[in-house]
Amino acid sequence: MSEAPRTVPNDPPRGAAKADAAEYPNDQAIESAALAGAVAIQRMVAERNGLRSRIGLQERELAALRATNEELRRRLVLIHQHYVELAKQIVGRLEQFDGSVREIVQEAHVAPSAHEDAQTAALVQRLAEQQGGAPRSKPNGVDQPNA
Repeated sequence: MSEAPRTVPNDPPRGAAKADAAEYPNDQAIESAALAGAVAIQRMVAERNGLRSRIGLQERELAALRATNEELRRRLVLIHQHYVELAKQIVGRLEQFDGSVREIVQEAHVAPSAHEDAQTAALVQRLAEQQGGAPRSKPNGVDQPNA
């Protein structure tokens, strides 16, 4: 007896197999697509690792900059305090100087009147001696040398 070709109940007819081959790429195309996907994934992983490295570096730089910033801020506060103290000392000295000048000016207004009177009297006396006579008084109260 001759055997009839066996057919599997789920096998598509032969014409349908050709249509499937046209719709689905061959094994080489699938392999190429899988390799391209794997290469793309590797590239993305490498890029992610590079970005993580950059983030780590930038975080270290940021921490160093923050530490430097805090040190500069601390120094500026110290400089500010120093200048405030210096300004207070200068103001204190200027106040002392102002007080001393005021005392001298007051003493000059009080004491010089006796001193100025003595100088004026000595000057009048010298003028009188140079003109050869004693000074005489005028009716308005001003001493005049003898003529």
